[in-house]
Amino acid sequence: MIDSKIMMLIHNEKEEIKAKQRHLLIKYGFGKHSRDIKKQTSEAFFKMANESKEDLDKFVGLEKEYVSCNSKLISMGMSKKEVLESR
Repeated sequence: MIDSKIMMLIHNEKEEIKAKQRHLLIKYGFGKHSRDIKKQTSEAFFKMANESKEDLDKFVGLEKEYVSCNSKLISMGMSKKEVLESR
């Protein structure tokens, strides 16, 4: 039972990280162009990289935190497939 609560906290942390990343991408134009999510993400990411090293570093730091959360979930017994599908 404790493990499931910890896993839920980690999943919540992952959602908060993704929300912060989404906010950064929106700041650089994500969601204003086409319906192609990959294209929007790439364009916003590269615009961020060109315009603000600080925001880019923040985005990369958030991605490292996200990967750390995935590692914690795997160490608690979740399969890699389950962790990746929980995105």
